[in-house]
Amino acid sequence: MKTSMTLLSATLFVIPTASQAGDKEPQSADAVRAALVGNTDCGRNADGLDTCIYFGTDGSMSGRAGTYTSKGSYEIKDDGSICMNWENRQWKSYCTRRYPEPSGEVLAIDSGGQVQFRVKQNLAGNPKGL
Repeated sequence: MKTSMTLLSATLFVIPTASQAGDKEPQSADAVRAALVGNTDCGRNADGLDTCIYFGTDGSMSGRAGTYTSKGSYEIKDDGSICMNWENRQWKSYCTRRYPEPSGEVLAIDSGGQVQFRVKQNLAGNPKGL
């Protein structure tokens, strides 16, 4: 019985990640670099705020979520995950993998299966002046 409970718990933990990611493969490190470095992602964060983040070519980033702003740094790992560290502690620092959706949106999902950012637009350069 104990083994069954453990397997059931493990299965339940995996299901949200797979369903939120649409059973798709995450973007590769090359695809993430091409989308992010020197460009701006705009969409909605986990708190429901309209958010834009500019990813500098030097590993710096700056963002606006509603009326709140912050700066920080990011790193794109070899597995395609992106780790973001914000200076403003009111902003969550986390690592995510990016999953493209058929709608054209990209979901940034953390290791716990939570959507941290729903990218609606990927804009060339820094047109929002972040």
